[in-house]
Amino acid sequence: MTTEARLLTLTGPGGSGKTRLALAVSTGLAGRFEDGVWWVELAPISDPALVPQAAQALMIREEPGRSMTETLARDLASTRLLLVMDNCEHLISSCARLANVVLSACPGVHILATSREALAVEGEMAWPVRPLSAPESGNLGAGELEHYESVRLFVERARYRRPGFALDGSNAAPVAEICRSLDGIPLAIELAAARIGTLSASQISSRLERSLKLLTSAGPSGPGEAEDSTRARARMPRWRAIVRNSKVKSRQHPTRRRSRVRSSVSGSSNCTMRVSIASAGTTGWRIAYRCARSVQRFHRGFIARCSNASSEDG
Repeated sequence: MTTEARLLTLTGPGGSGKTRLALAVSTGLAGRFEDGVWWVELAPISDPALVPQAAQALMIREEPGRSMTETLARDLASTRLLLVMDNCEHLISSCARLANVVLSACPGVHILATSREALAVEGEMAWPVRPLSAPESGNLGAGELEHYESVRLFVERARYRRPGFALDGSNAAPVAEICRSLDGIPLAIELAAARIGTLSASQISSRLERSLKLLTSAGPSGPGEAEDSTRARARMPRWRAIVRNSKVKSRQHPTRRRSRVRSSVSGSSNCTMRVSIASAGTTGWRIAYRCARSVQRFHRGFIARCSNASSEDG
């Protein structure tokens, strides 16, 4: 990133390992920057006023008669450092403005960002963080499954709960199904493996087939869900189009089906809809969109709960 682009954004759905990769990259690059690596954690920040938060992390104080943006640009102008902005997706506009200021005024500063969508800043290089490799079939032996990254992660995390856990004939198939059904998403696999202390691999696999609630600590009545459900009701037609037509194919009406999904994806202003739900893939000369299996299951259940709530509201 030091030669090809001064702004590199790691993109991907939540739990795909963007932060972990950013930490590894920044650690590896630390020696190339005289003034070190500065990390700005944005997940707990709800106020779009991003620059003061970044300035605080960089130990820069606002000066009388000068905006924080001006102070930041002046103080960093002669530095050589790597600025890491983690979890930008809910502050995209603010992050983009900050990146523009830094890139134009501070030639020695490079930026590494993590987000569910790109910042859309000139000169940005967006790097999709792919899920771990996962088996497409459960009819594989323990030795074959060990070649898949998601399976190795599951076994490693399961050993934290049950020392000595290993793949064998009794658990190979359910472990493969767990990793396949969770689409190789690292965080989801770690949460599933954490249940090994109380459930068997077969029990985890069986419960995941019915619901993803196993991976969460808060039930359907958890904090914020009522508000989320209210907002989701207005988007339900769009959610249904994405979930039901995830593979962008239809034997009866292929053109109509593709059109519905394309308009749903491009017309959405929500970053999760654009990036985390529908992933792009090339089919011949076209780009087709497909939902991850775990996302489809979650949204079907979410839509069902929203529908029930709407019926009860009359």
